[in-house]
Amino acid sequence: MLNGQGRDGDADLLLRICDSIQGKCFCPLGEGAIQPVLSSIRYFRADYEKCAGGGCGEKVCRPMVH
Repeated sequence: MLNGQGRDGDADLLLRICDSIQGKCFCPLGEGAIQPVLSSIRYFRADYEKCAGGGCGEKVCRPMVH
């Protein structure tokens, strides 16, 4: 999404992936790993939708993986 490669529905896809992990992990790290994703979508869903399909254009996001 940060590189302009997001699509409509990516936030919903992330929620489905989180749902497939939540409550189904043997390790508590798996459960903890989804919490930032769930929180960011809950509180900033409009930003996800704005950035889907071409980026938001504000040039303030930085990739988190190098």
